[in-house]
Order: sequence, then C-alpha cells, then structure tokens
Amino acid sequence: MQTGYGAVNKYNAYVIGIHNYYAKATLVSVDFNQIAFGVRKSLSARLKDGVKRAGKDPPKYIKERYGDSRQLRYIYNTAIVPLAYVRHKVALYKKKSINKYTIIGRAEIHKQLESVDTKAIHRLIHEPDESKIKLITTALLLDKRQAKKLSVLRGLANS
Repeated sequence: MQTGYGAVNKYNAYVIGIHNYYAKATLVSVDFNQIAFGVRKSLSARLKDGVKRAGKDPPKYIKERYGDSRQLRYIYNTAIVPLAYVRHKVALYKKKSINKYTIIGRAEIHKQLESVDTKAIHRLIHEPDESKIKLITTALLLDKRQAKKLSVLRGLANS
C-alpha cells in the first residue's frame, strides 16, 4: 500500500516529466487545461480531506517552476504540481546532427547517453523515501562531476 506522500510525489514526478516532454509543443496548454479540469474534479471528489490551497512550503524545484501559479494546491500537506501550468519552451541550440534517422545522428544520441547512470535514475524514480532520494541525487551529481574532471584530465594528457 502506498502512502499519501508517496502517491503525491509519484504524481508530481509524472506531471513534471510530461511537462518537460510537451513543453516544446505549441499550444499544448489548451490540451492540458482540458485534462486538468477532469483530474481536479476527480481529486476533490475522491479525497476525504480534499485539496487545499495552503500547506507546508513546497520543495525548491516546485517553488521555482510552479510558485507563480495560482493553481498550486496541497494534498496531505504536500504540494501537488498543477497539471495545466505547462510553460512553452523554445528548442534552442539543438545540434542538427542529432536525429534518429541517420547513423551519425543515432551515434550522437548514444554518445550523450553514455554518461547517464540509468540504474540510479530508475532507483530515483521508484524510491518513495525522501532521505534516500537525497543520497541518490548526491551520488549522481558527484559521479557527473568526476566524469567532467576525468575528461579534462584526459584532454590535458592528450595535448
């Protein structure tokens, strides 16, 4: 059985993921508005305590990204990311060589994915305990920094 806090965090992770994915699409907020209306009605009907406008301070990533939204609500005293509050982002600085249709493009994609620790990402997605999430994210950041230092050292050794 999942706790309320864990369910809210799983929902937030899902919504932030689809916001990141669809942020490049134009006029996507209209579609998200329609979906959010049904979700909002369903949440308020199913929860005993209901959805509240006040709760404990949201985490930094929610406050930075969704703090300006009047749609920010709290369930189980935890901030829930507003589904309809998707912001459009312009796709900038994307290499033209990166695409899934050519051999060179696919090689570029795989080259970028080499530095990603997918096992740690999966643990992070499926871990409901906040203290373990902090440990995993710290380990990922340290691993990324060490990879950067190693590439700089290799560059110095080769020159």
